[in-house]
Amino acid sequence: MSKLSQLKQDAYQAGKKRNWSQAIALYEEILDKDKNNPTVINELGDLCLRSGDTPQAIRHFLSAAAKYRQTGLLNNAVAIYKKILRYEAENQNAHWYLAETRAGQGLAMEGEDHALHFLQHSGKVAGDIKEIFLKRCLQLLELLPESIQVQVALVQIFNMWQMPLESARSLCLLAAMAQVAGRGDEATTRIGEALARCPEVVNYPEHGRWDIAAHPEKARTGDHFAGFGELAFEPTPVPMPTFAPVTAPAAPASPGFGNIDLLAPVAPPTVTPPAVPIESLEDEVVPAGMHRVEDILAQVELSRDDKDDDGCFEIDSGEDLEALVSEAMAKSKLHRAVPAARAPAPVEPAPSRREPADDALSRFLNADSGSRTGHDSSQLATITSEIGAVVGGGGGEADVERLYEMGMVYLEMGLYDQACESFSTAACDEVFAVRAHEMWGITLQRADRLPEAIRVLREGLGHAAEGSREQHGLRYHLGRALEQAGQSDEAVECYRAIRVSDPTFLDVGHRLKRLVEV
Repeated sequence: MSKLSQLKQDAYQAGKKRNWSQAIALYEEILDKDKNNPTVINELGDLCLRSGDTPQAIRHFLSAAAKYRQTGLLNNAVAIYKKILRYEAENQNAHWYLAETRAGQGLAMEGEDHALHFLQHSGKVAGDIKEIFLKRCLQLLELLPESIQVQVALVQIFNMWQMPLESARSLCLLAAMAQVAGRGDEATTRIGEALARCPEVVNYPEHGRWDIAAHPEKARTGDHFAGFGELAFEPTPVPMPTFAPVTAPAAPASPGFGNIDLLAPVAPPTVTPPAVPIESLEDEVVPAGMHRVEDILAQVELSRDDKDDDGCFEIDSGEDLEALVSEAMAKSKLHRAVPAARAPAPVEPAPSRREPADDALSRFLNADSGSRTGHDSSQLATITSEIGAVVGGGGGEADVERLYEMGMVYLEMGLYDQACESFSTAACDEVFAVRAHEMWGITLQRADRLPEAIRVLREGLGHAAEGSREQHGLRYHLGRALEQAGQSDEAVECYRAIRVSDPTFLDVGHRLKRLVEV
């Protein structure tokens, strides 16, 4: 057994005895040998939770989530950040990264909720944290440009920290959203306030967004570099001087010169080899660098291929005389002969796949209490039940949330069948019915199972509150599925229903305009 496996086995035994301090010490040794494994860091955090050291557990969870983000496993990181919020509801790092990740994934509503939690504590920011906080506020300016609540909060924060340009950019976004919603007076007021705070905002894309919404008929310059680098090659006629010929003109070609019939067949020239008596072949002189066929054949020996079968061998006699002659002639460079086909090499049996090492402590921490049998089942069931209650696997809503998060992980990995199974199970719970139906429908869309996606999203609408953002999200994805399925009229109805309640919801206005124009 390797040193790492032995450490894990010892940690498992310490956990069985509920000696959490010893298990943590052993897991810290494991972490020294496998520092970049986020799974190990996450399990160490679970042990710290069991021992009652919640602050240290959260530090380990943040480290594990950061490593998951570095490797691109964003939904694994999301699951850990949500676990952090179960034990520290106002953890700023968790709220920020959830806002950034979810907004980047297109889940604007969830990203907006976490962004608002993050911005709530702006009054407590001081010292070195201020610079990091304001940098993240600038990122939110671009991550959620269509969120009225986030932009209003950003205007207040930028005003508090005396950042007129950034405040003006947020005001321009609010003006653009008001203009799209048909509130022209509010949009004019917002844009006037923005220009009063910082006239240079006209050079930023946020002002351009309002300008396009306010003046759609305005002619755009388009590409400022249109025509750049185009050259017109129109030579000006210049009189060329005439010179006297230096040499006398050549005599004209004969009338028949160049008359070649291109359709006539070309006969290759015939070359008659010199007659050589057969009797003299044995006594002929071979030039340097050349060899006789008899000499070549005399050097050919039967090859012997060693095998690994306990020292046995076999004679390679699978080639006939003509193949040997051809190969020998090719090696002596007398001519380029096509090599004879070799007998196929024996296929070696593929090495048996090595099963991954059994991670005993991982099984101990994550297994359900009812899945263990044997003489130790009662003790293990008690321990795993207690750990499950701490890490969120003790049953009820926590299990449904775990199913939902596993569905998100499957979706990111492209395992659509497994994701659908997780979301469909989570959708049976009333608390998760709306969001699970939405993600279930999105998964089916990505799997090109549009009829099923349309059915699932319509079922989800029955669980959403009238006029809620959750209902808008379900209708939005239903409209996209209908649009992909070629049912444009029904898609237009979905988008119009959203626009009546929230004209600034995502890109509903653009999609509706495109479909109606078509």
